[in-house]
Amino acid sequence: MKIFVIILSFNSGKYIKKCLDSVLTSSIAVEVVVVENASKDDSAMLLKEYEGKIHFLPQKHNLGFAAGNNVGISYAMEHGADYLFLLNMDTYIEKDTIEKLRDAAENSQEKLLLCPLPKTFAGKLDLGFAKNSCSNLAGHEFRNFVTDLYDKNILKKFYKTDFICASALFMPVAAIKECGSFCPLFYPAYYEDNELFNRMTYNGWSLAFVPESIYYHDVEDRKKTSLPDSHLISMRIFCDCLNLRNNFTKTFICNLVSEIAKFMTNPFLLRFKNSITHFPPIIMLLKSYFPLKRYRKTLEQKYRTILHGN
Repeated sequence: MKIFVIILSFNSGKYIKKCLDSVLTSSIAVEVVVVENASKDDSAMLLKEYEGKIHFLPQKHNLGFAAGNNVGISYAMEHGADYLFLLNMDTYIEKDTIEKLRDAAENSQEKLLLCPLPKTFAGKLDLGFAKNSCSNLAGHEFRNFVTDLYDKNILKKFYKTDFICASALFMPVAAIKECGSFCPLFYPAYYEDNELFNRMTYNGWSLAFVPESIYYHDVEDRKKTSLPDSHLISMRIFCDCLNLRNNFTKTFICNLVSEIAKFMTNPFLLRFKNSITHFPPIIMLLKSYFPLKRYRKTLEQKYRTILHGN
């Protein structure tokens, strides 16, 4: 069984040693693929110190999160991977993190996409993960986990939820073969994981976290993303439009009209700054209509074949 750990590096010099050393001392053998996304710091130089220990894939320019991970995924699949573990560089893992993920996957008959339980670098539970896991009724298994933890019950091997962290995503290659990898229209980052999860759950895969498998993510000081709100709005709409559960044309038009209405209404409410936030998504949507429609059509054709056999 071959497990490939795929790590995307972009201006991650301060994290490289902690992350890679934790992966390379894993309790089970893994292959490590690092996609270097044209960093502007000393990342590439630091990664050269791991020559012979990792598969180093330097890029000429920043491909973004989706396309960058796709490079690593393709490399792993070409070299016989059975499982993929996508890991952010600003993380580190425990010695048995990957082993416990593999055991949970191997011992279940279900189609699972798994993540370890996320903690901060200070060792506390990542409250962002907890909040997203409990944000709707489908997150009830996270509440079961909290109850089991508080009552000192035996923890389940995994708990299903509607949300898992793409910063540490463990999945069989079969999931990619069935559903495809990340959509490259999401650039440079955000919501590409939501779109992928929508696609995979549509095809019968479930999301779950493994409570006894732990990883640590540097999120303590992260108050907000460095990308503007307008970009996040655009990427969220991309995700909505590509969701096979939604009608593409209706979803696109509704979101476009909504952004136009916000842009025009906010000045009357003396929220000029908010109005400016909604103008870039309008332009982005208009420019992206045909690429989104073409990608959505390929998804519909693929899933028509998978789900209906024609």
